[in-house]
Amino acid sequence: GGVEGGEVLRSAVLETSVGPVRLWNAEEPWLYTLVVTLRGEDGEAVDVEVTRVGFRKVECVGNKFLVNGVAPYIYGVNRHEHDQFLGKYCDLASMTADIALLKQYNFNAVRCSHYPNRSLWYALCDAYGLYVVDEANIETHGLALETSEQLLADAPDWHEAYQERLERMVLRDRNHACIIMWSLGNEASYGSVHDRMYAWLKQSDPSRPVQYEPCGGAPATDVICPMYPSVEKLRKMAKLEGQIAPSWEIGRTWPRGTHTTTRPVIMCEYAHAMGNSTGNMDEYWAVIRGTDGLQGGFIWDWMDQGLVKKDAVSGKEFWAYGGDYGESVHDGNFNINGLVFPDRTPHPGMEQVKYVYAPVAMTMTWADAAKARGSALQGAVTVLNRYDFSSLSHLIVKWRLERDGVL
Repeated sequence: GGVEGGEVLRSAVLETSVGPVRLWNAEEPWLYTLVVTLRGEDGEAVDVEVTRVGFRKVECVGNKFLVNGVAPYIYGVNRHEHDQFLGKYCDLASMTADIALLKQYNFNAVRCSHYPNRSLWYALCDAYGLYVVDEANIETHGLALETSEQLLADAPDWHEAYQERLERMVLRDRNHACIIMWSLGNEASYGSVHDRMYAWLKQSDPSRPVQYEPCGGAPATDVICPMYPSVEKLRKMAKLEGQIAPSWEIGRTWPRGTHTTTRPVIMCEYAHAMGNSTGNMDEYWAVIRGTDGLQGGFIWDWMDQGLVKKDAVSGKEFWAYGGDYGESVHDGNFNINGLVFPDRTPHPGMEQVKYVYAPVAMTMTWADAAKARGSALQGAVTVLNRYDFSSLSHLIVKWRLERDGVL
């Protein structure tokens, strides 16, 4: 930097105004190139930094989560970093394959469960258009059965460790337009450290809402983000009493909330995609679309986390998991709970998700009068645009009339 009063200037805040811009959203991810040049006293460039930026505004207003003033539905999924050959390392080809499939199946959002991802992931989500919840790498769920899951959340000796993980994530990722919310972590109980983390976020980055499921309706979250509520419980959570009720379950302990108004409800996990699952997606979404304040959620989860392994006897390749490497401590098949196989072949349940998440819906209605007269049936097709920002001008409708399968 420069020298001011004998001290090295290590940071500076630059402010400027730009003309009319196209706003970024997941449907139309418009990006601009920002070039920042540092010049010496002689005017020569000392350093040049270039990045892609998007202009957009995210906020919670009453019981609505808004992107550029619009309350979008979150058609989301939880995504672990996983590759069937490389394990937790995802290269460019792997990430772009995920994004292509997510787009084909009508997803518009991803929760980084349960840790910050490789930086390239966020750049790709900026470019292709996916909303992202960026989550701090904090989880203490294993303590719930041994002692108290709240133990570390209220232990002052651990507060800096919590805080450092949050700060590193925010300082690294904050310039990405795709990140619409910060998460304080996953299944790490609720304690004084979370109030402290929430306060730091509100001071350091007031431009984004914060979510944290384990605090329930306590003040450390701007969004009510439950895990696996039933359809009926989800409906009740749109009301204030459903949001601020206390909980004393193991691993789900929080006090009665103090809010006097409702907050947006976006499930951080729902529709556990293990085995023959996601069958009641239509029931969930009938309630979501019909209840003020409900805005969707993130399915658990994206991919079966199996690794390609060769059988020592037959030489045949298979997906290994849960003890297949001789380990005695493992989660069985509980990492095989995705919407797609490890090679990204969609499970049958993905088709149900694609239909429910579809941005365009069509219904057919028939004229009763025509039926009564015995005359030719007269019908009408109603087309519903579920996009939040886009028209249907980019789509073409094709139809054909068949009788018993014959054109």
